[in-house]
Amino acid sequence: MAKKHRILLPVLALLLIGACSRNEEIEQPTSPSGGVEVAILCDNTKEPQVYSLPDGTRTWIDDNDWASTRWDKNDKIALWATADGSNYTLNAQNFSLAYFTPSYSTAVFNSTVADMPAGTYTYTAVSPVPESVSGTQVSYQIPAKQTGRYEGKWDILAADPLTADALPLFEQSNQMLETPPSHALRFRHKCHALRIEVPAGRNIWGEPITRLVIDFPTEVVGTVSFDAADPSAPMSLTEGSKSITLDLNTPLTDEAENYAWAFINPTTVSGDISFTAYTANGYRSHTLSVPIDREMAAGHITPITLTIPTELPVSYVDFSVTGDSSNLGEEPYNLIVKAPEGMTFRDGTTEQTFPIDESNKYTVAFYGDLYGDLLAQQPLQVSFETENALVPQNVSVASFTPGEHLPIALKIPYLLSEDFDDKTDFEYKTEATTSNPDGISLSQYGFDEGWTGTRLQVSQKAMRISVRHETVAQYPGRLDTPPLAYIKPGKTVKLKVTFNANKDNDYLYCSFGTLTDTAPKKGNDGLENTLKEQIDNLNTLSGVSFGNIQGVCTCEVPAATNATRLSWLTQRTYNFTGNGWVSRTWYMYLDNIRVTIVK
Repeated sequence: MAKKHRILLPVLALLLIGACSRNEEIEQPTSPSGGVEVAILCDNTKEPQVYSLPDGTRTWIDDNDWASTRWDKNDKIALWATADGSNYTLNAQNFSLAYFTPSYSTAVFNSTVADMPAGTYTYTAVSPVPESVSGTQVSYQIPAKQTGRYEGKWDILAADPLTADALPLFEQSNQMLETPPSHALRFRHKCHALRIEVPAGRNIWGEPITRLVIDFPTEVVGTVSFDAADPSAPMSLTEGSKSITLDLNTPLTDEAENYAWAFINPTTVSGDISFTAYTANGYRSHTLSVPIDREMAAGHITPITLTIPTELPVSYVDFSVTGDSSNLGEEPYNLIVKAPEGMTFRDGTTEQTFPIDESNKYTVAFYGDLYGDLLAQQPLQVSFETENALVPQNVSVASFTPGEHLPIALKIPYLLSEDFDDKTDFEYKTEATTSNPDGISLSQYGFDEGWTGTRLQVSQKAMRISVRHETVAQYPGRLDTPPLAYIKPGKTVKLKVTFNANKDNDYLYCSFGTLTDTAPKKGNDGLENTLKEQIDNLNTLSGVSFGNIQGVCTCEVPAATNATRLSWLTQRTYNFTGNGWVSRTWYMYLDNIRVTIVK
């Protein structure tokens, strides 16, 4: 006995808006296996027709009238069917396009379903297949980033409910070609579309536009939801955005019939819509704003004729490198410039890398009209890259003049440098008695995160570290740097550490070493890794003070990584006589810490 098929022929009426593309041949349907085959006809004779997109997305726009739409061979719909007094239902059943009628405005969609009992059913459907379904509640994304083409996947359709008998039973699958299904669904468009063109002579900039940013006074894209059983009701919008970015597959020019399309949730727009154009290299135009007060209704197209204004005025910073690499210890090969948060360079990037070469000129361009206020407060970050390190420094460009070039000469930095010039004066426990005070973070005093210590004082742009001597005990002070994060991951280097230092008493000495623990340390915690028990050339200086530090000391670190911290620990010797048992506090004065890689 031959297998029997039920074929539901949905009639789908579509009003779709999409990018222009050529027609494609549609293969005839093959007989599905298993279950009952049904098909439904989709009629589109009174509404825009749809063409096929090259990548096989949904409905597409007719380039004969730029208003009508047609079905695409890869289209699918989700269909519901219910009957009074029957438990039989179809719940968002997927139907695929089987074949077109001669006009392309109607098409037959089919699916394999369980056999349908005789009765009267209510049918409804949506297209495309929803991203989420709960009963007849459906949700879709209208994205904030679109292609500018007529994308049928964003042209959401909902069919008016149809009351009809059960889908007819066919003896053979190919009967749907001979006798089209009588059940027909008519769809309505749920979205609103913008059709944007640049008339001849109105691209003042003269460059092809590859990105167009459209800002609305109200939310127009996001997650849209509606009840498929009530297709005339408006959609609800959640997680909305007021901005749409069209990354145009085909650049927008002032050639005839060169359109960009954008889909939005239908809404009333009252206020300014602004348009900002970008070229392929990221350059941007002045922003053009247009006042509007109108309802952007479902199933309608708003045609927009757009003028492309000129590019924003461009400002420049010309960096050059002075001096040699002795501070850092390695020859840099890249100069990397990074914009502060909230800023981009002229080409839309936030970071630019320049190989260091004989030209010794490294120019960044930006729009001063946009970022002048920001750059008055925030510096650019300029980094030198070497074999083993990437060392940043902040460079103010607040003195730039819009539309002109600002020259700035850069000196190659140390791996780490601290002269205390910009630190807040403070004193912490330098005279504390009979105790080892906790180590503290120094970030509250203007230090970079990671500096810690105890028994410290900063004044007159220098530091001193104390050791408290009491009759039978001592209470050391210490200073610890942050991890040397500018050493590249996985690299180990030898370091030379120089600094200015003197002490006020011969009984004080200072140990130097390293640690990797990032927690603040007490003085009696000692050094994790002692490299020098007593620093050489740490001499007593009569009249030593914050403003009078003359000694030069040097220490070496044989192996350092980006987790290594440097440590100074002030202590007192027991080798003293006379009134040495009298309690007192001694100090080491410290300034101009410099760390260099040793090759």
